[in-house]
Amino acid sequence: MLPAANLEQVTVAGLGRKEFFNLGPAIATPETPWYSGTGQELYNRPHPARARQLLREVGHDGRPIRWLTTKEYPYNYHMALSFKDQLAKVGFKVDLQVVDWGTLVRRRSDPNEYDVFITNQATFLNPVRRVYLDASWPG
Repeated sequence: MLPAANLEQVTVAGLGRKEFFNLGPAIATPETPWYSGTGQELYNRPHPARARQLLREVGHDGRPIRWLTTKEYPYNYHMALSFKDQLAKVGFKVDLQVVDWGTLVRRRSDPNEYDVFITNQATFLNPVRRVYLDASWPG
């Protein structure tokens, strides 16, 4: 999926102007002592032709990606729409499942209920406080 998506386009769709975000692979912003640029050479390098090739190579069966989203957080919904559009252009089918936030939180706890969801967390926290690094985090 990564070479299929232009992450700047996705993020602008969700957050608006580029001044509102730092796009990068790090889990902490450059303004914090936990910042690392590791992975920048691979991050946000959209290459739709490569994405189509990889999709064929892995023998994708065409099964839709079940993508949970909500309109209760507009960034969540708009980013999902941008991802869906870009993924469709390379051959993915995305089943965008728009639900209320409570249903999304409940369903993301069961890996049989979804394939992808987007969420948000502040980037200035100490990395040990990031809930998504805990083994119990959904996904």
